[in-house]
Amino acid sequence: MRLPPRAPVKGSQLIACALGSALLIVLVVLWKTNETFLSRERQQEYLRNREVAPFAVPGHSPQDQSTALSTEKNTGIIVRDADSYAQAAGRRDRVYCMVPTMYKRSRLLMWDAILKSWGPRCDVIKFFVDPAAPGEASIPPKYRATGSNVEAEIVVVPMKRRMNGKGLCQDGLPCRHIWEKVWRSWVHVYMNDLTSAEWFVKVDDDTYMVPSNLRRYVRKREWAHHDPHYFGFVVNIDRPPYRLISGVCTAMSRETVARLGARLLHLRAEYGPRSNFPNSHGACVDRDGATEERVTSKCLEEMGIYAEDTLEEGFREHVVPLGIPFSLTYYRKANSTSWYWAGKTRTRGTMRDCCSVHAWGIHGYKQPSRMLEMESYMTELSRDALRHKRDINRPGSDDYEHFDYILRLREGIADDFLSYPPVIV
Repeated sequence: MRLPPRAPVKGSQLIACALGSALLIVLVVLWKTNETFLSRERQQEYLRNREVAPFAVPGHSPQDQSTALSTEKNTGIIVRDADSYAQAAGRRDRVYCMVPTMYKRSRLLMWDAILKSWGPRCDVIKFFVDPAAPGEASIPPKYRATGSNVEAEIVVVPMKRRMNGKGLCQDGLPCRHIWEKVWRSWVHVYMNDLTSAEWFVKVDDDTYMVPSNLRRYVRKREWAHHDPHYFGFVVNIDRPPYRLISGVCTAMSRETVARLGARLLHLRAEYGPRSNFPNSHGACVDRDGATEERVTSKCLEEMGIYAEDTLEEGFREHVVPLGIPFSLTYYRKANSTSWYWAGKTRTRGTMRDCCSVHAWGIHGYKQPSRMLEMESYMTELSRDALRHKRDINRPGSDDYEHFDYILRLREGIADDFLSYPPVIV
């Protein structure tokens, strides 16, 4: 079959085609330039403002009277009402609590305390443990709190360097494998549980957590789980990655867990003396003696994800790594060299202004009895009883500040603190 002859192309058509192509190229370049500019601008704005007004919502003036906004007391800073925003956006904001711990008789009492206090308020809570040592009984798949019907799944982390019960690895040498346990736990979450929540928290088993306050926080910040976020109490150090999140309560969005999990699947192992690996100082690797906070931060930094403060107005923290009442009476000296204050401005809140009344992680409950005592303060004792416990002490004393803070914590608690339906798996 013979095709008809092609019509000749006119000069005007060639010019129009060339102009169209040039215009398309210009538009693409402008779009990419603007995208890069905005990205850099946002990074610089974050660095400028992280010690100034973490809850300020861009684009909202003090005159904005939208019902989805509220003015924080005594600040003038406009923030979104968490519940109104969540309802309007159809948010779920489920919280997954990953608790690295040990399957030992002494720790099971702490498991009981967790499952009888804050644990069921997580949408998902799981205990991550080392494999049983040779000769020990196998570890069951679930643990039920004594005298309760509340239970949580136990995940046995497939450790390569397993301790023999005496602080030694199976080769007989001293070993410290906290980082391996944590990164393999994140891989398990990535491979098995990624869609079960929007927000994931690695929480120490001696931390009292308030999941409803975490939900409140991310809603007020208008954070989305499909964006990368890595946040908690920021610790500044003098070497890369310079900023990391304290391991007592490390939070990540689903997107961050997805990226981190994919990276950790291919983590390089460097076991043995560091002198054998002179060119990988501070790298994202699996190695003996690594601290989980620093290497986690380094791995995320390689992907462009950086530690984010969780401060509110007045520079009060939402995660309290030093616990209470110590943090409430901890005065910052002018010449302090403590890691707690390193790299932080003098405007950072101290003593009774250290901590948010919407805190979602308070560390330091080493005894199960103290964890359960804190739970009773939060749920059982009346506010009048708490006021009495406060007022029989001298203002400024540890006990006075302790009960005064708990009173403020009770008043600032998120509405769904008790009513939020947990899903234990």
